[in-house]
Amino acid sequence: MTLRLNRNARPQKLEVGRSRSRIVVIDDALLNPQVLVDAAHVAEFQRPTTLYPGLNALLPPELANIIVAGVRPLLDKAYGLPMGAPISGSGYFGLVTDAPGDLHPMQTIPHYDVADSEALAVLVYLCGPEHGATGFYRHNVSGLETLTPAGADGYNRHISAGLPRFEARPRRYFEGSDADFTMIGKVEAQYNRLVIYNSNLLHSAIVDPLRLSADPVQGRLTANMFVTRA
Repeated sequence: MTLRLNRNARPQKLEVGRSRSRIVVIDDALLNPQVLVDAAHVAEFQRPTTLYPGLNALLPPELANIIVAGVRPLLDKAYGLPMGAPISGSGYFGLVTDAPGDLHPMQTIPHYDVADSEALAVLVYLCGPEHGATGFYRHNVSGLETLTPAGADGYNRHISAGLPRFEARPRRYFEGSDADFTMIGKVEAQYNRLVIYNSNLLHSAIVDPLRLSADPVQGRLTANMFVTRA
C-alpha cells in the first residue's frame, strides 16, 4: 500500500521564543499512517551511535521521500527553502526505551541537531498523547534558542562547563524549566501528527518513564526525517 498524505489537513504555524522560531504542526497528516507503523513492525531496530535514548531503525527512503515531497511547499513558505532548490535528507524510526537512570548527562538537557539555520526536522508521531511531547527551549545564560556556526562554540563551552552539575543531579528526561533552560514552547504527542521545526532549535523529548517500551505498538514510536539544502 502506498503512503498518502492528507491534502485536506490544515497546517498550524506557531512561533516560539524571542527568536520567533517557526514550528509547523499538521494533525491527521497522513491518510494511512498504518503504512508507517507496519514498516516499523518489520524494521530492524538497534542501538544507534548517537545520543538518542533508545532504538533506531531505517525509515524506508521511499516513505521518507513521500512525506518530504508532500510538505515541500511548506518548507518554502514557512522556512524559505525554495521549491526549486535541491535538497537532501535522511530518516529513521525512533523508539525511546532508556530508563531515566541509564541516561547520559547530555541526554538530560535540551539539545540541537545541527548548527545550520537551513536544516529542518520533520517528525511524525506514531503514538498517542500518553507519550508526552516535544519541548523547545532557551538557554538562560547565553539567551540562545537557536544555534548558528558563530554561536555554537560558545554555547558548547557553556554546556561543557555545566557537565559536572548535570552529572551530579538525578537523571531524568528534561521537562519544564530550570536554572539552565526555559521552555518556550511545546507540541504534544498525538497519533498521526506531523511537526516541522528548525534543526538548530534547542529541543528535547518529553517522556513518561512509565510508558517506555521497545514494542512499536506500545512505545513512543516516531518517524524522524532531516532535510537540508543539497
